[in-house]
Amino acid sequence: MKAAKGAAGRGVKRLNPMRPLEVALARLRSSLEAMSADTRRRAIEGLSKELRNELASFMEAQGRRGTQTLRRSMMQVPARSVSEGNIWTIRTSSRQYHRARCHIGGVLVRSGSVQRREEALSLLSRLRQSMSASGDLEQRLVAAAEAFGSASFVVTLDARRWLGRALESPTFRSLHETLRWRREAEAAEAAGWQSIRALWMDWQRLAQPSQFQHRRRSAEEVQRLAQLGDAADRSRRLRKATTASLRDARLQRSYDYAKRR
Repeated sequence: MKAAKGAAGRGVKRLNPMRPLEVALARLRSSLEAMSADTRRRAIEGLSKELRNELASFMEAQGRRGTQTLRRSMMQVPARSVSEGNIWTIRTSSRQYHRARCHIGGVLVRSGSVQRREEALSLLSRLRQSMSASGDLEQRLVAAAEAFGSASFVVTLDARRWLGRALESPTFRSLHETLRWRREAEAAEAAGWQSIRALWMDWQRLAQPSQFQHRRRSAEEVQRLAQLGDAADRSRRLRKATTASLRDARLQRSYDYAKRR
């Protein structure tokens, strides 16, 4: 009887349920595949390098058909430390103009506005040549500013764990001011959401150059994002506390069992 049951058990194929990370990656892949090419590219640019690597490994392991477009989109996303840059086209009711821009170590660097796209492409080419030399953040920003001739800077705050996106500072013209705020942003990112929130609120009170006033977020949008971050932070803290409580309970049960023996 036991032998028969064992043989029957061996004939049953055991299910291999997906780990929580794999479930999340499968959902992320499906969402990205459903997006348009431009929206998908921007979404992938917002992912951390570690998450992009996890997603790429997951897709390789799954071997699913129909993901070639997604793989190509991921391969086109540059490293976040120094991006290769792109052209930013701004259209208004009266005119259209272009800027070259790139991300360098948590700072978005933008060229001055030019009317012809070819001029912006020339600035971008000069930028890429200047980025061939390595150096610290200040040296790379100086090289980018020199390549552009006239540059403005925006410091980014990595709030993706709470909001799924980065937050941006006002636009700065001063390299010294940009570096100071980038150091504060780095410290806030290491400390967590409350420090990120406080710094971002400080940025909202800074004066913005007149030509960039139209890009300032409304008070309602700032409040909405802050509330979303607060809710996500509470949820993360609750999950951590629950996990720690369950772990302590397991350890206590193991300890009690060992004592009884």
